Amino acid sequence: MTFPSSPRLLAVAAFAAGLGLASLALRPVDADATVLAPLTLDQRVDAAEYIVRGTVADIWTELDGNGLVWTRVLIEVDEALKGQPGDTLLVSEPGGTYGSFRTVVSGVAAWDVGEEVVAFASERGEGRIQLVGMISGKYTLRLDPVTRQEVAQRWAPPGNQPYDHRFIPPPSAADRLLADDLLQDIRDRLELGWDGQPIPGIPTERLRRVNKLQAGVK
Repeated sequence: MTFPSSPRLLAVAAFAAGLGLASLALRPVDADATVLAPLTLDQRVDAAEYIVRGTVADIWTELDGNGLVWTRVLIEVDEALKGQPGDTLLVSEPGGTYGSFRTVVSGVAAWDVGEEVVAFASERGEGRIQLVGMISGKYTLRLDPVTRQEVAQRWAPPGNQPYDHRFIPPPSAADRLLADDLLQDIRDRLELGWDGQPIPGIPTERLRRVNKLQAGVK
């Protein structure tokens, strides 16, 4: 089993920190995990160039020139809440297995073909479109088996266990987020606009370019 070199992993840690991760751990490296405060929903809305509701149509892995494995996720767009991605949005996330190469990244989202999602994404290095905040930039939309209401969840299996979106543990009553409420909160923030406050790792120029500005923001 082959892993990318530590310098490349540390470079990935640097870009991941720029996405405002709640946490990141890359193996193998002789360094502590990078820990940052998680982004709020408003910050994720502001930071994203694209926010889409859609269905995962395909998933595959590719190997870059530095031996780092990337997982590619093709989303068929049902609704573009922000940006103009077209009929599909191709999201790339670090990590995965490609032949004998394996890259392990903690904090990435899990994906499944047929899964309905809301994704917050932005263009990053080398033209890739990546989630804002990694796992915090993706919600799964599904029917709560208890209430039969459509809910939005963020969840990934522990370790290397397989992921099947049909069997995500149901949310507790305290953690239940209705999909309609999430979508309305996103629309409300987009209508209100960016408040001018900086977001870790996101250039101010980009925030101005991709957002409506709130009154008084210069």
